Amino acid sequence: MEKSWIKRNLANIITSLRIVGTIVMLIAPTFSKTFYFAYTFAGITDAVDGTVARKLGSESKFGSKLDSAADLFFFLSMIAKLFTKIVAALPKPIIWILVGILIARICYYAFFGITQHRFVSNHIILNKASGFLAFFTPYIVTTSVFTPYAIVMCAIMITSLAMDTKINLMQKKLD
Repeated sequence: MEKSWIKRNLANIITSLRIVGTIVMLIAPTFSKTFYFAYTFAGITDAVDGTVARKLGSESKFGSKLDSAADLFFFLSMIAKLFTKIVAALPKPIIWILVGILIARICYYAFFGITQHRFVSNHIILNKASGFLAFFTPYIVTTSVFTPYAIVMCAIMITSLAMDTKINLMQKKLD
């Protein structure tokens, strides 16, 4: 029996809602109720869409690419909205470490994109932890705990990048 259109496309609909939530977040004044609602909504859709796709057996290449695009748009939008607050809140050495991590991650994606002819991102626990910690940035960027939080986040991001790189360099063919 063929699945209904909704079951086949529900995960992609949820992912598309993340894009809509991100657009609302970009338009809303930073730290407003609308911003936080849209940001939280987008984050929840990120946590749910993959689970829904797996539960319904509706995983697809299109869905995977849509999810990656929505994730990138959401992350870049969050950085764009919070950049000045993050820079104002953190000591310069931590900012330079974050910039270094960002540049290293871009180089990682470029290297494996060129050598593997596709986007490569492993679903290791430290990548998930990095994303989880980064998600809470808007909620704590204006608090006194943000600097130690950022230090822990940097340590996890560096370790995650190192593990990701090691995994991909050791595999003959990426899964």
